[in-house]
Amino acid sequence: MAVQALGYLDIGTQNIDEWSDFAARRLGLQLVDRGVSCRAFRMDDRRQRVIVDKERPDAERFFGWEVADAASFDAFAGKLEAAGVAVQREPAALVDQRFVRDLISFRDPAGNRLGVFHGPRLADTPFTPARFLAFRRSARRCAVNIGFVVSLVLVILAVLGVFIEIPLVSTYAFWFAVGAYILLAGSYRRL
Repeated sequence: MAVQALGYLDIGTQNIDEWSDFAARRLGLQLVDRGVSCRAFRMDDRRQRVIVDKERPDAERFFGWEVADAASFDAFAGKLEAAGVAVQREPAALVDQRFVRDLISFRDPAGNRLGVFHGPRLADTPFTPARFLAFRRSARRCAVNIGFVVSLVLVILAVLGVFIEIPLVSTYAFWFAVGAYILLAGSYRRL
């Protein structure tokens, strides 16, 4: 029943063109869907990993967490409901849009919208990066960017850990992640 991975990230913004440029030119993500109000990007064999959506309020994020199979999915949903968490089974249209077999959503105590899914769909074609991917920039900048993302994910896992007992998440991990996030956020602004 444990979460296996962060499957995708959905970001709400009115600056959809700027996000598209950042995702392709800076991160090297492959644009796979270019709609009027939504853009989808991939970075591996999955159909999509990052969704940028103009329909969502600015700065709203939706984290999609993957579990192993339908049994783990149902057990996860049951555990959330037993803990008094309002769980919403998402409609087929959104499930198809996320390229997964099944999807529930809920809010964590910090107000973040989270989803749990199983059965991600793989792409039919190999990943083609939007730009040549190499560490041309300074090692420090790369380390700060990667550390920034890792610490943000650790904070989210720590919040979830309080909520649904994710293995390997402890109070120490939470405070380590918060400290790393604060340090790296300050370093990132100075770059």
